[in-house]
Amino acid sequence: MIYCLELICDAADRQNIKDMCIILDLNKFGVTDMDYALAKTGLKTLVNYYPERLGALYMINTPAIFHGFYKIIQRWLYPRTKEKIRFVPGKIHIDEWIETGVLPPQLFDPSLTSDPELERCK
Repeated sequence: MIYCLELICDAADRQNIKDMCIILDLNKFGVTDMDYALAKTGLKTLVNYYPERLGALYMINTPAIFHGFYKIIQRWLYPRTKEKIRFVPGKIHIDEWIETGVLPPQLFDPSLTSDPELERCK
């Protein structure tokens, strides 16, 4: 996770982009993915080492079971961070929030990669 965030931040800094937009596809999220300790550590890492880098977080294809998990982890989020989180029913609805022309083709076809370095982040 840290390696991928650093790659993203370096690329953003080179283009003078301050905020990250993260699209998280939870299509295959299940009971075995509900690791509260990992979620808490990940959130602390983002807050302590990447403050205010999050511009928006779009969670797409969230299954019903995730909403129970989110109710617990949202207590660890700052109110300002919670305001940046959007739940989107599916990839076809993402264009209500973001112009599809600026989205990477990997979002719609995971077999594509535009950057060999990001291949490790799959």
